[in-house]
Amino acid sequence: MKFLFPAAGLLLVAQVTWAETRYDLVGECFAALASGDKHKFQEIADQIGTWGEISDPSLQEIANNCIEMGQKADRWSAATDKATPSQVASATKGNAYYQSLLAEIQTNDTTVPEAIGIINTEKSILDGAGGEIEEIERAILDYVRPVPASQADTNLSAYQALSYLRPESETYAGKVQQYTDALARQDAQRQARRASIVGSLRKHTAEFDGSSWYRHPKSPRYQDTRPYLTLYVLEDGSGRRELEFFVNYTADSWLFVTSAKLNIDGEFVKLPYSAWSRDNDSEIWEWTGYPATPSLIEIAQKVANSNRTVIRFEGQQFYDDNYVLPRSDKNVIRDMLNAWESMKAQ
Repeated sequence: MKFLFPAAGLLLVAQVTWAETRYDLVGECFAALASGDKHKFQEIADQIGTWGEISDPSLQEIANNCIEMGQKADRWSAATDKATPSQVASATKGNAYYQSLLAEIQTNDTTVPEAIGIINTEKSILDGAGGEIEEIERAILDYVRPVPASQADTNLSAYQALSYLRPESETYAGKVQQYTDALARQDAQRQARRASIVGSLRKHTAEFDGSSWYRHPKSPRYQDTRPYLTLYVLEDGSGRRELEFFVNYTADSWLFVTSAKLNIDGEFVKLPYSAWSRDNDSEIWEWTGYPATPSLIEIAQKVANSNRTVIRFEGQQFYDDNYVLPRSDKNVIRDMLNAWESMKAQ
């Protein structure tokens, strides 16, 4: 297969390799914690510290958690040697916190997933010990054990919380590493799929100014074939790109469309005002496009994941809402959203 722009594909491969290397290092961080190798942990922590701001939020969170867990493990080890008055006060504060959290879990004021989020966020105050920890630990284990291994993010979050509760546990540290590695593999697969989609896009370039637009190979090639909703990537002559949210109406008579609405699984969404263009031959077609703002990207995501989406085209006198978006169009939208995640960073 001949890709449209091989240089971009090579860049994406480099990005995937870069991400895998960093995920591997974070995995080594958790392995050092699990084995109690403080020297190795410090070497890795120093290396992670040189990364600066990390654009991948999942990797940023996991790396931060490993460093903070290592710091907590150091404090825990020191506390077993000799407890100072300030450490006793901190433990008392921690016990009160755990008591309050456990009470909220038992009364369903706080769900177990919410408690996991609280523990992973408020780690700075979790320095106490007591029977409450065992109860919270049991509740989290009861929650996470039935979770399939394929849900790596859910498992990782739960075992990170358990590692904060039990920083001495090699089992929990090992689970954190296991699911960190699983997320790295998922991320690599996602990046590879995005690269494949980007390479398959059809690129059309204007000779006049060098501007281009990219469409999915399974999106309609001609506007006069049927109504549709899709996404395009537009590129000006200087290489600046933007995502376009595009709506097309086709029929055998004019509707003079002025606006469009979507019914997404019962949720009604009115698309922003826009000027509609028109043309005809044996059929007529009317269309408009919008720069894909964050709100329109969210709408596109809902459409892609919907069971049923209906488009209503509203004309000057009448409307037409007989068009139900087919599954193939939803798949195209999903693919274009994935492609855009790669293309916008190039």
